[in-house]
Amino acid sequence: MRDYVFFDFLFGNYIEYVVYALLICSFLFFISNGKIKNIMDPFHFYYAFTYGTGYAIILILFVHGLVDAYLFSYLFLSGTLFFLMFYCSSNSAEKYQRTLFNRLSLSIKDQEGFLLKFLSIVYLSLFVFYLSQVSLTMFFTSRFEANRGLGIIVRLMDALRVILAGWYFYYYLSSRKKRFFILALLISIVGALISGAKFAFLEQIYVLCVVGFITSRKSFKFNLKSLVLIILIASLFLIFSLYFISKLSVMIGYTSSQYIPSAPVAIELLLLRILANGDAYYLSLTEHVIDKVIIDHPVLQLLSNTFGNSVMANLFNIDFSNLDVGRQIWLHWYPNDPVMRGPTNHFDLAGYTYFGYVGGLMFSAIIGYIIGIVNSWKLNCDNSSAVVVAFIAALYCRSMPLILNPSVGIAYMVDIYIILFVSLVLITLCKGATKNAYRHSDRNL
Repeated sequence: MRDYVFFDFLFGNYIEYVVYALLICSFLFFISNGKIKNIMDPFHFYYAFTYGTGYAIILILFVHGLVDAYLFSYLFLSGTLFFLMFYCSSNSAEKYQRTLFNRLSLSIKDQEGFLLKFLSIVYLSLFVFYLSQVSLTMFFTSRFEANRGLGIIVRLMDALRVILAGWYFYYYLSSRKKRFFILALLISIVGALISGAKFAFLEQIYVLCVVGFITSRKSFKFNLKSLVLIILIASLFLIFSLYFISKLSVMIGYTSSQYIPSAPVAIELLLLRILANGDAYYLSLTEHVIDKVIIDHPVLQLLSNTFGNSVMANLFNIDFSNLDVGRQIWLHWYPNDPVMRGPTNHFDLAGYTYFGYVGGLMFSAIIGYIIGIVNSWKLNCDNSSAVVVAFIAALYCRSMPLILNPSVGIAYMVDIYIILFVSLVLITLCKGATKNAYRHSDRNL
């Protein structure tokens, strides 16, 4: 189903969709928050909101006979297995202290001051180099075009911005010295601008919230106060979104509603943006388009973002960009579109196209297990040093894209591990790592 056909269908049944979306989002939030314990956690955005609105699209398509029972059953089982594995692995009996991540963190723990200065200098140097290579006109016109040819630099800065912002914010919470907060805020703003991704600003807010949660250990309790807080945050976010969208609509010439004639254009554009959370579903599930996607090398496709599409293409002589699941789905409906775009490759659809029905269910379970394990680290690294909290918060936030695009999520997590490993090597060579870090695996952080 082409996007404009879907919009005509959905806006003709928008009340039904809103009901489904509210019920599913609320349900996912409350069943997962017991293991998240924090309102301002990125998991709620990626899972409760993004997947809640996406699942509502699946449900309304199924109710109206546009998606058959076979695919609906797969997606239902896939989502169920993902959540069950996430829930169980969040209760992992394996102590955080025994993990390789913790041992590497302990090895550099005693030299965290030196390491923070070094990584800050690296980030500043990369920032200066980046500015020397990019024209201001191109930067403010299109960051993605401005970043062309600087992918490695931007990618490294992306990983460093979440680590450093979380690190400085930890120091602010510990000392209440404003300079640390200013540094965390400055890195967040600069890093998000350079990234070019709209979500980068929100990601920076989330990493600070995760650091705050690990430090304070305040769990979410649903009562009148928390309900008012949720409504207030949601209202402020809605007002800001509508204001931004209204300004954007004027800039792009979208000045009148096309699908809801009586509604303000900002409301319609906001709904269209929310519906984009499920674009992969209505583009792929209808007419069994998902079964027409061909992936010959699923493992290589999963690793394409880790090593870079151009590197993988040179090594294996395969165009991984055009073979992406979302890209193939888009080309089915718009075969002559030269622009490199397509719906997001969600974990459930990726598993189905890579490994089939049964293999896809196993893949979904593995994704849920991995995110749950990292969540258990977040819950168990209390009384930790700044370096441990910074890296755990960064790894946790950067593991969330596994839900929306497993290939991108793997690359993000690998980046954090690489920086951690390089930090260990640097400390070992320059200052000397903690000698007994690997011996005292039961050490209390």
